[in-house]
Order: sequence, then C-alpha cells, then structure tokens
Amino acid sequence: MKKTGLNCALAFAMGTVTASVEATNIDVTQMIFSYDYPDEVLAAEGTLLDTLEGDPDYCYGCYGSVDSIDDFFYAPWNVVTIDYFDKGTTDTIWSGTSTISGVVSQFSYEINLLETQEAWATHWNWTGSSHDIPLLIIMDCKGSTTPGDTCVGTGTPMLNGPFPGEAPVFNGVVAVPVPAAIWLFGSGLMGLIGLAIRKKSG
Repeated sequence: MKKTGLNCALAFAMGTVTASVEATNIDVTQMIFSYDYPDEVLAAEGTLLDTLEGDPDYCYGCYGSVDSIDDFFYAPWNVVTIDYFDKGTTDTIWSGTSTISGVVSQFSYEINLLETQEAWATHWNWTGSSHDIPLLIIMDCKGSTTPGDTCVGTGTPMLNGPFPGEAPVFNGVVAVPVPAAIWLFGSGLMGLIGLAIRKKSG
C-alpha cells in the first residue's frame, strides 16, 4: 500500500514536469529617449504580461508595469498597462482623451501588428502633473519564446505632455515563465516527503 502511494506521488510529480507554457511575457530592462534625448539610456525593471491579472473592468496595471531604476531628469518614472493586444492584431484603434496639466487632448493609435509583435496600451508617468500620458508600446521578440532572448520595442510618439513627439525605445528579454505546473510539481514533492517520513516512522 505504501509502495502504491509512493508511485502515485512520484507519477504526479514527474507528470507535471512535462507541461509546457509559451513564454510571451517580457521583462523590460531599459527605456531610451530616442530622438531629442539619444543619450538617455535609463535602466528599468518590470514585466509586460500577455495575460490579464486583476479586474478586467478597471485595468490599471492588470497587464504588468515597468518602474525606473535610473531617474529621468532627477525624477522617477513608470509605465502602467491599460490593455494588451495579441500578435497579429490588425485594424484596431486605441483612442480616448488625456488630461495633462489641465489640458484635455484626444488621442488615437491604430494597431496593426506583425506576427512576431505584441502591444500594450500604457500610461507613462513622470513628475509633477505629467501623469497618464498615453503610450502604445510595441515589442518584438522575433518569435522567440526562449527565456532570456532579446526583445526590442518602441513607443508611439507621445501626443501630449512635456515631450510631444517623443517615441521612447524599450529593451527587454523574454521572461522566465512561472506556470502552475511548477506549483503542482512542488505539491507532488511534498507528497513524496510526507510518505518518506511516514515510512521512516513506521
């Protein structure tokens, strides 16, 4: 009976190892102001997610976020996600209004992605009243799902705020996935340990 239980726990643990999860989340490592500020290479940390986390009716950061490690002009900045668009999304419009320093502006971005691209509708936040600046970030990992492979992307030109027309570049890597299978594998190992302890005490 003990042997059967041990075999079941081992099969459970080993079976979950073979589960495969496509890695399309991206760890962002840098933001570069590419036009007026070509020398501003700013270290960053955070992950852009391809799956929803949180309330779909109020998405503010529900597809991840990116925070500054290096300040921009002595002030921290961050990027907060609003929506996500799959690889190959075409003929989609992200539009709305944005209020910066009391000025209300309309924005509209047409989304037409290549098969290797993903896009995130985001708000770029800086200092003072420079918050919630619409920025569509398009990332391309060249179809790779291998953790650590390079991903490069650009933001669409900012339509308002202190840097109109600025299109920052984002560098990153394919994120290491943490699938549910890992947690299941851990549960299987705990079962093995429990059986070993009971066998020893018996």
